[in-house]
Amino acid sequence: MTIQVDINGQAQRIGMNSDVKARWVKRLRSGDYPQGTGALQNDKGFCCLGVLCEIAVEDGVIRPATPDSHGDYVYDSRVSFPPASVTEWAGLESQNPDVRGFNQYGRSVNAPIADFNDLYGYDFVALADLIEQQL
Repeated sequence: MTIQVDINGQAQRIGMNSDVKARWVKRLRSGDYPQGTGALQNDKGFCCLGVLCEIAVEDGVIRPATPDSHGDYVYDSRVSFPPASVTEWAGLESQNPDVRGFNQYGRSVNAPIADFNDLYGYDFVALADLIEQQL
């Protein structure tokens, strides 16, 4: 994470935590996680944000996910987006940060990263590239 002091002397975080980012990107490229959609984790696989949550579990930021009755897994009461504690730990500006890429029609869009995972057909390697370059 980079800290910058603004013109008023206020510290501001810029970009995500570099260690967390490197680990997240490495995990997405590893092939160790089946990709899923619609939830951080479900019985089919993980969203890219669910992989980030798994790293947070390993670091003791949140408890391990527990399954619900619908086949989704719950991280600290969250199913679709990471808990705020994960967002803060990772140095992300939001629970579903925007990145720029191409939608399913080939149009350049600025959209939440989960849309690239769930709607636009990006695999984990392509998502890792977006994260590495833009977050």
